[in-house]
Amino acid sequence: MATSITNYTDTDKVRAALGVDSADVSDVVLVDMQLALELIVDLDAWAPNHANFTSTSLSLLQLYASAFCAWKALDGRQLLYPFLFKDGKAETRRFTIDLDNLIASLAKRAADFKTRLAASESLTLTNSVTGSTYIFGSAKPDVDPVVGA
Repeated sequence: MATSITNYTDTDKVRAALGVDSADVSDVVLVDMQLALELIVDLDAWAPNHANFTSTSLSLLQLYASAFCAWKALDGRQLLYPFLFKDGKAETRRFTIDLDNLIASLAKRAADFKTRLAASESLTLTNSVTGSTYIFGSAKPDVDPVVGA
């Protein structure tokens, strides 16, 4: 039985989007990833009135929530999902696809639903900055400490 992640999606829908089942990733694992918090923070940023969406938009919101949570459940957590199964005699590999491509595909799917949902609710989306965050940088001082000039 599926566990609700938010009012918009549940663990079975997220697993279905990932192509895994409850034997691979349990409800507890998906809930402990705090996908609900990530989804609500995201929705509050661009659609703060998401709790009041029309019934027409609700189905798009449910599709967006499932795609977003599947994307976040896989992104950066690739080692969580089993790849190789052995039973002593036989072995099989689950994923023959590039997981980075799957992550990108899920992100694109979530972005598509987000765009369609925003259009149906007449919301304006702003382009968010994506990219790497650098912790270390370099600086050139104005004065050379050795010669004092």
